[in-house]
Amino acid sequence: MRTRINYTGRDRIFRRDVHISVDSRTDSELKCSVNLRLDNYSFPLECPVVVECYHGPQYMRLPFGTVGEVPANSVLDLSEFASAPKVLFRVKVLDFDDHGKLLGLADQVPLTRPDVGESGRSLVAVQPYDIGQRVWRLGFDDEEGRPVLYINNQIEDWREFTGPSSVVFQSSVLPEVFSQILQRVLIEEGNDFDPNSDDWRDSFVKMAQDVGGRPYDSQARANPESKREWIETIVDVFAERHSFANQLVRSRSE
Repeated sequence: MRTRINYTGRDRIFRRDVHISVDSRTDSELKCSVNLRLDNYSFPLECPVVVECYHGPQYMRLPFGTVGEVPANSVLDLSEFASAPKVLFRVKVLDFDDHGKLLGLADQVPLTRPDVGESGRSLVAVQPYDIGQRVWRLGFDDEEGRPVLYINNQIEDWREFTGPSSVVFQSSVLPEVFSQILQRVLIEEGNDFDPNSDDWRDSFVKMAQDVGGRPYDSQARANPESKREWIETIVDVFAERHSFANQLVRSRSE
């Protein structure tokens, strides 16, 4: 069980209450849709809210109303990050009397794509990278261990190559990526599953349960072999739901 101790006194804003997704993106443009839910927290309504976008040395800070008047769904122009392979976000709630005091924080929030994933939010970042002659490789971010799907940076149209219209990629790569992530989380790392946690690992297992229609219960987690059997069942259902093999055969015949 993962335990975190809060020494700062500030509230943690859960990622389930922060939704930042791509609204439109080209090689020179990036616009993101931001939706925050702060009504479940005890922040005073007058407190200012700030959204920060960053990648390496690049940084942008944007006011986002107050706790009592957060825009319902606002589109931010982040085009200066259009060429960045990966961007992250912070959401901050500041004290309305002392604007330098931090009352609430959500950090390292990834940008998600609404066209990827079962629930409309992607739990896997996709970015181009120099991986030699390999077409793709699954890695895990050093900061939180989040999965990153690296695509060979020689593929200029990598977004289209990995998109929902790419039958070969979707059918050949996604089930294997799904399997590798579950094996990493449940077998290699041996994580306990907490359905009430917003950690990305628990979110991924929850998504897998929804996809496969099979709970990750005490029987499934009894030993490594039962975990592998559960993973194989989930991945099989995932592939069947999307008819990956049928789609690939049909596209080749056409």
